[in-house]
Amino acid sequence: MTEDCRKENVSVFSRFYSWWTSLRHHDTTSNTIEESNTIRCGNKVTSNDKVPGKPFSTGTTSNSITLCWEKPGEKSDCFQIRYKQKEGDSKWKSIETEDDSNLITVKEIMADTVYVFQVRGKFDDLEGPYGPISDDITTPESPSAGMLKSCSCIGTESPKIYRIPLKENRKARNETARTKQLILDLGKVRQTTDEKTLMLVGATGSGKSTLVDGIINYILGINFEDPFRFTMVELEEEEKKTSNQKKEKKR
Repeated sequence: MTEDCRKENVSVFSRFYSWWTSLRHHDTTSNTIEESNTIRCGNKVTSNDKVPGKPFSTGTTSNSITLCWEKPGEKSDCFQIRYKQKEGDSKWKSIETEDDSNLITVKEIMADTVYVFQVRGKFDDLEGPYGPISDDITTPESPSAGMLKSCSCIGTESPKIYRIPLKENRKARNETARTKQLILDLGKVRQTTDEKTLMLVGATGSGKSTLVDGIINYILGINFEDPFRFTMVELEEEEKKTSNQKKEKKR
């Protein structure tokens, strides 16, 4: 078996990282501003011994919401928070605080989605009544979703596959060493990291391209529930033939 030793100059990775960092900064900055303008709950309590207050957001990102609420008059062991998407027929999901804290961050939720929340206390393993339902809380669009505007869709199956815009420096291609240089094509991006080189060694069809795509999707924070994935590797003609042959054998 011939070994395919491909070395791809990762100016694409460093350039990609610089661009992605600027988007992530915007996502977290909006969260910081919102938190600074929000009155924190502290140890405020409701007039009811068992029922906590209506939860509200003290900060949102594309995949998380930080909630706060007034505690009931009676001290609870912990709080149970249930939440769901407002639209559609989604079911309630629930999480609990570790103690009687009235602040929690709900993670791994969908971007650009409206959620509602309710809170109840637990007293000596007995569940109290739920408090009032929250106002609508909307998560912002994720940076990865915003990136779709710069990418081209290359597959109609679910999840849809989007190709990240790359340009090859043809002068840097070395057919003998099987190396090439790819540059991320997203306009002017301020370089904040040193250029590095990533070398992947393995037989044709051993999964090098899949690994690179996995790294990119991990960096972008793609969740399993997201209806799209990103790819940045375009197979050479030889690799396409090998891939098709393997598919035929599986049939």
